[in-house]
Amino acid sequence: MSLYIKSGISTTSFISLNINDMVTFTAPQLHASLTSHFFVDYTMRVVIEGFGLKPSFQSLLTTSAQSNFARHTNIVHLYHGQDGSKVLTDSYIFSHPKLRPWGQWLPISCPSCSSLHSWSDPTRHQSTIIFACTRSGCLGLCTFPKPEGVEPVGKEVNGGRWMVKSGQW
Repeated sequence: MSLYIKSGISTTSFISLNINDMVTFTAPQLHASLTSHFFVDYTMRVVIEGFGLKPSFQSLLTTSAQSNFARHTNIVHLYHGQDGSKVLTDSYIFSHPKLRPWGQWLPISCPSCSSLHSWSDPTRHQSTIIFACTRSGCLGLCTFPKPEGVEPVGKEVNGGRWMVKSGQW
């Protein structure tokens, strides 16, 4: 959503320009080549076959979860509410317990001892994912509580899964 605010597009502009759907990616330095699977599937389902974008998102996400794209960026879908006066958002966040716990980046080094790539396999305490530093004598931990308002989308693919957080812009 911050991409839209920085570009100066307001909610009123979005509505007055009669834009029905808008998709954006949150990675600050997005590698466009990673989006190819997403756009090929989008073209087949939405442009050629005529399905709506919102109902097609689960399939689009499942396809992209099998590539590096999912680990690289989140996806934000903006669309009109039923009455047309509100802009609604669905933020899709890829989560993998070892690579992106609850959609967050695992630090490259332990914040306590600065040891690189020293994380144990994740453990869980309720809905929190916990990593412990494996360096001898270090008690460093990195914890990732489940964010509020996120729901799983589709099936797990290669150990990871997309989540969605819906809101209003």
